[in-house]
Amino acid sequence: MSDQLPWQIDSATPPSFALDLDCDGGARPVSITEAFRRRDVWINLPTRPDSGDASVLKSHLEFDAYMALTADETRPRVAVVAGGLLLVVRGINLNAGADPEDMVSLRMWFDDSRLLTVQRRCLMAVRDLAEDLNAGHGTKSPAALMLALVERLIDRMSPLLEELDEHVDQLEDASLTEPPSKILHELAQHRRRAIALRRHIAPTRDALSQLAVLAPEHLGPGSEWTARELADQVARYVDDLDEVRDRAAIAHEFIMSRQSDMLNQRMLLLSIAAAIFLPLGLISGMMGMNVGDLPLTGDNGFWITTAIIFGVGGLLAGAMKLVRWY
Repeated sequence: MSDQLPWQIDSATPPSFALDLDCDGGARPVSITEAFRRRDVWINLPTRPDSGDASVLKSHLEFDAYMALTADETRPRVAVVAGGLLLVVRGINLNAGADPEDMVSLRMWFDDSRLLTVQRRCLMAVRDLAEDLNAGHGTKSPAALMLALVERLIDRMSPLLEELDEHVDQLEDASLTEPPSKILHELAQHRRRAIALRRHIAPTRDALSQLAVLAPEHLGPGSEWTARELADQVARYVDDLDEVRDRAAIAHEFIMSRQSDMLNQRMLLLSIAAAIFLPLGLISGMMGMNVGDLPLTGDNGFWITTAIIFGVGGLLAGAMKLVRWY
C-alpha cells in the first residue's frame, strides 16, 4: 500500500491513504494496515474487487460490509451493515474530459470512530478535505468528516445546476425569435441532462433523509440537524431539476405549436388557392370544349369569358371571407 498523502498524488488517480485525526482539525498520515488498528482515523481506498486494496478490506471487515463497499453496481442509500453505518452517495464528475452528469459514487462506512471511504474514480471533495486536514483546519472527528464529505459533494452540484437553468432561460427567450430546428435540439439535450442528473440526485435525497433518522444513534448528537439540512438542500436541487425539465418541455411544446400554426397557415393558403382556381379551371375548360361550336366566338368573347372567370373568382373569395376562412 502507498502511504503517500493524497495531495502528493496525480489528480487523475483516486488516492489511497490513511489519516490519523488529532481531533483538533489536523491529521497525520499512517499506514493503512496500522489505521485499521486505530481509532479516529480516515481510510480512503480506490478499490476494485480484483485490486490489492480490496484484499485489505476483506481482511479487516466483515463480509457484509466488504460486499457493500466493493459491489459493482451501487445506488445512493443508507443502511446499518455489520454494526456500522453504510452511506452511498453520488457527486458531480469534475474529472477532465468527463461528462458532469456521469456522476461518481462515494461509498462510506463508519463504525464509531473510524471512517472508511471507497471510490473508483477521483472525487475532488475527497482531496479538498484531505488538504484541509493537512493544513490543520479540517473536521475534528470521523463522524463530522463523513457529513463534511457529503456537504462538499452537494455543494459542487450547485454550479452545474445553475448553468443548466441559465441555458434553459436563454432557450426560452430564443424560442420567440430563433429558428425552431436549432432550439429544439438544444432543448432536448438540456432536458436529457436534467433527467440524467435527477435520476442520481433524487436517490441521494432519499438516502440523506434516512440518514437524518439514523444519525443520532450512529454519528452522535447534533448530526441529525446537519443530515436533515443536507437532505433539504438536495431536495431543493431535485425540485430545480424538475422545474428545468418542465420548462424545457413547455418551451418544446410552444415551439412545436408555432411550427404547427405556420404549417396550418400555409396549408390554408394552398386550400384557398385550390378552392378558387379549381372552379375557374372548370369554367375555362367548358368554354374550350369542341362540341358543335365554340361558345362566345364573337369579337367580345374573350372579354366576356374573362369577366365570368373573375366574377366567379370574386364570388368565391367573398364567400370564403364571409365564412372566415382567412
